[in-house]
Amino acid sequence: MWTTHCAGALRSVPSHRRSVGRSFPIIQAQGAPPETVAKIVDRLTKLNEIIAADERNLGPGYQIGHSYCCVQKTEEALGESWYRDVIESEVIPLIEEYWAGVPGKVAEAKALLLS
Repeated sequence: MWTTHCAGALRSVPSHRRSVGRSFPIIQAQGAPPETVAKIVDRLTKLNEIIAADERNLGPGYQIGHSYCCVQKTEEALGESWYRDVIESEVIPLIEEYWAGVPGKVAEAKALLLS
């Protein structure tokens, strides 16, 4: 982890950024259904495009990698419920840190990820 100053706040930023598209085989090999994997790749790719385009506050260095969606050994059902849990407990808190003070961006990201 490293810290960075962004939008007026000091933030911890994971240093393990990777392309979500490359994670398709990794997540699927862990037992997630193909439709869930496709949803993860589609939604996080779109979110990463928004993050990369926001060069004023974030930019490409803040894109979210596949590690947030890697399966824990204790997880059994890897469908919609698991996806929502990961998004709500891992990704949305990160997005809220990224766009602290920009509630419209947070709402846009939440709607994209949970639609």
